[in-house]
Amino acid sequence: MATITLDFTGVADTNPYSPPSDWLSVGQVSARIFGSAWSSTGSTNTIWIYDKVPTGIITSDVTLGTINSSDSRGPASVNSSGNGYILLVRSTDARLFLVNAGVLGTQVGSTYSGTFALNDVVRMTHDPATGGFIVYKNAVQITTFTNSTYATGMRAGLMSRAGGGHIKSVSVSDYVTQAVTSINGGNPFTASQTSSSAITTGFTNLPATITSDVTG
Repeated sequence: MATITLDFTGVADTNPYSPPSDWLSVGQVSARIFGSAWSSTGSTNTIWIYDKVPTGIITSDVTLGTINSSDSRGPASVNSSGNGYILLVRSTDARLFLVNAGVLGTQVGSTYSGTFALNDVVRMTHDPATGGFIVYKNAVQITTFTNSTYATGMRAGLMSRAGGGHIKSVSVSDYVTQAVTSINGGNPFTASQTSSSAITTGFTNLPATITSDVTG
């Protein structure tokens, strides 16, 4: 699993504020830093995504800045064309929406009603293979959604809609299945055998094939 974090606390007020080189801006308007938080510069969508297509489940965690009942902010799962999903979090609810070329589309499923506050961590996981979404607040699952409109090239990120949609930090992750898929090709070991191989997947800094040279 790889985790990449952007921490906006302590960053000087900047307007507009450009994404780092390994992030893409795919929304309608640029971002700004105001009061040590990231937010939109306008009344429409600002969306940043980490420019890597993950393997497995896409995960985005956002730490909420100052929050109100009108402006929205939250995690995103969007492709490089600006198509995908954004979670609009306000102080009283959370709603999943489609975005099409960065523009707000239709709502997915029902509105989750519940309170959100400064420094809450909102996580959204998205499994493109199943269309399943799980939303957590401070590591506790609060709601789920299902939609398969977009499934190709999805990337994790964050969104803000209107200038009050403040985010203090974001961490994005991709979860890769780790497994030893084969040992000795599935065959029994023999007493005279001079080597055997194990096939692995999903491990960081581990060869895909490991071959022993132990006899017998």
